[in-house]
Amino acid sequence: MIQKKILVIDDERDIRDNIQRILTAAGYFVQTADTLRNAIKILVEQPSFDLITCDVMIPAAGGFELIEEIKSDKKYAHIPVLMITGMDIDVLQATQHAADAVLTKPFTAAELQNKVKSLLS
Repeated sequence: MIQKKILVIDDERDIRDNIQRILTAAGYFVQTADTLRNAIKILVEQPSFDLITCDVMIPAAGGFELIEEIKSDKKYAHIPVLMITGMDIDVLQATQHAADAVLTKPFTAAELQNKVKSLLS
């Protein structure tokens, strides 16, 4: 079985590390980025991700802008995006910005795994 690749984008190290730990333990290959610039660099170098998780509040550019940029590029538009947020946003607002699903902080490992599994199936 081929290991699915996930790019985790979050500026908060603890959250980024926690997501990476949970998803790695679930059998996924996880790479992380803390800024928009780093995320784009990783995508250019390795465009074969199966899923992207993205925090809404990223310095220099918000998660909405990053998701719209990813989804507007033909090379990456097929990659599902899970928006992760501590903000009070609704699914409609997030999906209007091209996110495929939303997960609200705080979340459990099971909630994260279920969202990821759903997006990858």
